[in-house]
Parts: sequence; C-alpha cells; structure tokens
Amino acid sequence: MVFELPKDLKTAELSLHESMLLSIRAQERGRWTINLKFEGLKLMPIVFRMHKTLLAEKIQSLLCWPDAGATALAKHSEPEFKQSIVSFSDVIKNKDNITNNKILIAVSPQPHDYEEFEQISNTYSDTIVILNGKLEDAAVGIGSVARQRRRAFLSQWRDSYWLEPLENGALMHIYPNQWSLFKSGPNGYSFLSNFDNKPTPEIVFENLS
Repeated sequence: MVFELPKDLKTAELSLHESMLLSIRAQERGRWTINLKFEGLKLMPIVFRMHKTLLAEKIQSLLCWPDAGATALAKHSEPEFKQSIVSFSDVIKNKDNITNNKILIAVSPQPHDYEEFEQISNTYSDTIVILNGKLEDAAVGIGSVARQRRRAFLSQWRDSYWLEPLENGALMHIYPNQWSLFKSGPNGYSFLSNFDNKPTPEIVFENLS
C-alpha cells in the first residue's frame, strides 16, 4: 500500500490521533511510543490536543512531565486541565492515589529520567504513551547489566506513530500500517518502499542513496 506524507503539522496530528486511538484500543495496558522528530517542535500544544482528542472519545488521560518546572508551566498554560497534569515524582509519591484507569502520556522523557520512568511503568496498571522520548540513549558509564535491563525494558514498547524528516527523504509509521520511506526531490517527496519493521539506518541510507 502506498501512503502519502502529511502536508503540514495539522494533518500529521490528525493521523497521529487516529493511530493513538487504534493503538490504545488494540492492547490492554499497552506500552506505546509516538515520535514527531522535528527540531524545535513545541510539544505542549500537541499534548493538550492529544488530551482533547481522548476526552472527545470519553477516554481520560494523565499528562505527565518529567520535572516540576515543566509541570508547573503546563498547569499555568492550561488551567482547565490542571487536575490531569502531573510530574513523574507526583506519580511515584502518590502511586496509591493515582487513578490507574487513565491513559498516561509521558512527555519527552530523557536518559536521565530513566529510573523514575521505569518505576512508573512497572507500577502503572493502564496504558502508557511516550511522546518524543529518548530513553534508548544509554547513560555514559552505565554497566552491562544495567544496559541489558534497559534494552529489555525498551523492547516492551511498540511504535504507534513515527514521522521523521531525513537528509534526503522522510520516514513514517502509522499504526497498524507498515513503515514507509519517502525520497525528497525537486517536486517534493515521492514514496519509495514499505517495510514490515522500522528500517535500520543502513537500509535507509541504501534506499536514499
């Protein structure tokens, strides 16, 4: 099947929302990732639009930021959603009082957030969605046992949505479809090929060369 790249962020978000809903309905207590791989992208408005889409489908969600500063800024930006905005430490400290029948959206967790996020993931009983996370980057000096544990943890996560501009093209995945690779040219992007799994950098390079 041939797919087309979204023409703008608004179109991309529509397909993202569709993919997100299909994903969370496909697997109870699912572990999903969503990635919009654009430099300088402002995630907060995107998170709130995801939240509104879920509410329209009568699905509750917790919007979870790694640190207190970002959490406070989110509450200030959207006070109407204040009760749905939490930090990682909020979830850990109040795990017995956090309602688990809500989708937890973790906003851009980084390698230094790994320990806290793993703790949350191992105790949270409902679906978790990572938005633009970078947990796969192992910390410098981490031991082999810790690396293996991290790899095992990350292997539990499935890609719901991926959109990434490349030097000579773009890579896209919209669950439950295949991965699609596009090549850029004078007239825009042209579809190259589909893949059952995320293509490696080597495969991408070979196809775009």
